[in-house]
Amino acid sequence: MQYRNIFIYFFGCFFSGCVVASSLTIDEPLELLKINGQEHVANFFASKTSIDLVKGRHVVLMRYKDIFDDSDEDDHTTVKSEPFIVIFDITDDNQQLVAVSPEINNLKAARGFAEEPSMSLIEQATDSVVSTEVMSLVEFEQKQFQAAITLPPVKQKPSTPVVVDQKVKLSQTVQNPKKNFQAIKDNASLNDASQNTRALEMLMYWWQEASQEDKKIFLEKVDMVKE
Repeated sequence: MQYRNIFIYFFGCFFSGCVVASSLTIDEPLELLKINGQEHVANFFASKTSIDLVKGRHVVLMRYKDIFDDSDEDDHTTVKSEPFIVIFDITDDNQQLVAVSPEINNLKAARGFAEEPSMSLIEQATDSVVSTEVMSLVEFEQKQFQAAITLPPVKQKPSTPVVVDQKVKLSQTVQNPKKNFQAIKDNASLNDASQNTRALEMLMYWWQEASQEDKKIFLEKVDMVKE
């Protein structure tokens, strides 16, 4: 008896189209591009797009796109709007929404609509209009930017200074005193050689700049130092 009831339940759901989740259906000439930041891959052969949704706020990116006969060009013309944002809330687990747009029958009206596209969300169960916020993609990004710059400033983490462990440095010196002493001695020798070379260069410079009398006095001073 239990299995029979389960079978009757699913059989009834199949033929009555019982609802198990909230959904949004978008029909041509509206085209779904993204849902909550995720790109939507459309079925090329389908004129309708239906997606399941959960409770909460949803951000949909869509555009208007339609094809018309152009009598002037004797050809077909595709009219597309810039992508626009639709923000709405799903408040029920079994809420079926349908996106609708004004009916447009000629190329001139389509081009005018593409400049300022609009749409509405209708709840199928009650045939009522669901509250939405429609804006251009540029306007949406601007609002996101304004919201970002009004956030509290990001706290900067204090930088950790590099501390040299003097004990480790001292232990390294003690472990190999001969090597460290030789390094210090070599460094001192290099410093002395550098200073002596510079002193000699300065001495040669001033000797060339000195007068004969100054040179004579300088040589007398050198002889006194030798004595």
